[in-house]
Amino acid sequence: MPTLSGPELDKMREDLIVWYTTTKQYLIDVLTERYPYGSTPLTTDEQVQQYLSMTPEDWQMLIGKLEERFRGMPDAQEKVQQQLNNYIKSMDKMRLRRQGWYGYSNP
Repeated sequence: MPTLSGPELDKMREDLIVWYTTTKQYLIDVLTERYPYGSTPLTTDEQVQQYLSMTPEDWQMLIGKLEERFRGMPDAQEKVQQQLNNYIKSMDKMRLRRQGWYGYSNP
């Protein structure tokens, strides 16, 4: 019966990590294609109102969900920060559009 040496096990471990993170990211992308998994579709006004009324506890819950989503990935904290920044930018754009500002200045 063949035995596996340390370098072979290390290679298998690295291959498994790559497979795991690739598969997990693929599933996240597929499940959140239209809406974040487990969320309820809201109108633009409802999304902006929810964003504007977030408490510190709501922010912590959102960050916790993002940390759980990217748990086990080598760059998890960077992904959490990126998703959080994307959410803030997206909500700010919606808020400005709702107020009638589209990014154009009048001469």
